[in-house]
Amino acid sequence: MKTIKALAIAIVFAATAAVTAGNAYANNEASVSHEISMANINHVVLNNSVGSIYVSEGEGDYMQLRVEFEGKRSGMLRRVKDVSDADVTIQERRGVLTVSFGEKNVEATWYVTMPSVAKLNVDLGVGMADISVSATAVVLDVGVGDGKVTGKLEYAGTLNADVGVGAATIHGGQDVRSSRAIVAETSSGRGNGEYPISVSVGVGDAGIRLR
Repeated sequence: MKTIKALAIAIVFAATAAVTAGNAYANNEASVSHEISMANINHVVLNNSVGSIYVSEGEGDYMQLRVEFEGKRSGMLRRVKDVSDADVTIQERRGVLTVSFGEKNVEATWYVTMPSVAKLNVDLGVGMADISVSATAVVLDVGVGDGKVTGKLEYAGTLNADVGVGAATIHGGQDVRSSRAIVAETSSGRGNGEYPISVSVGVGDAGIRLR
């Protein structure tokens, strides 16, 4: 009887552990979607701590935003971060739309499609940013990782790419010049338009490509 009882307890314990592990894994990933009106918006600011940001231009009067969250392990017990309630913060003030996410131990991947605006600022702590624009002035800052902006020659104005440690490149622009100092590099050039593009990366690669 003792053996049977012990076996039953072991089975219950294993089943409970499996359910707990399953719930922890399920809460490890989540996603949200937002449709944001761009009426009267001329400046967009995107802030993300860790992850990736992909921006492309689309038609219409709304920004389509999808963000995928992934909780990471942290602490002495290496517990997985629960992201089931994770979401971005959206604010609009005087024509400036700001979307932010900065929760610790969470990697956030952004997919943004929006109509053309006069100015776009993207600030990413760690990760990768890939931005595609036309008639938009862009300032992209990445702490550690890669930053790339693809623009159009007819709209782009002054071009600047710089890194503290890594490579800075410009393709498709005019009067492109590069200078390197040990591990840092700076590149500059220009397009045929009036919308400047600036990419700055602390450690990683910075690139601008005009088409």
